[in-house]
Amino acid sequence: MSQPTRDSNGRFVPGSPGGPGRKPREVEKEYMTTMETVVSGEAWRAIVERATTDAIAGDAKARTWLSGYLLGQPISRVEEPEQNDKVAEAIEQWRVAQLAYAPKPVEEPEE
Repeated sequence: MSQPTRDSNGRFVPGSPGGPGRKPREVEKEYMTTMETVVSGEAWRAIVERATTDAIAGDAKARTWLSGYLLGQPISRVEEPEQNDKVAEAIEQWRVAQLAYAPKPVEEPEE
């Protein structure tokens, strides 16, 4: 029987073989180059504008996607109350700023 690779806490024990690790930097560069040639700056802008419009309209997935890019992924820990207030304030400032740039509805001319 082979030797265990993890201890009772699930951590790797010294001498355990490593995993495949991250992809080589050259592969990451190739992926990014491919994405840049397929998704133009204009296309990306349209995607972000649509996500912003959807988030303001109440789409939770669009809000989560945008906040992941703008604020980073949430941390799995309990925040202090004053920190929560700061986060809430930052989110509110972001929301107000986004509303300023949101497409305005076209008004029908009065007859």
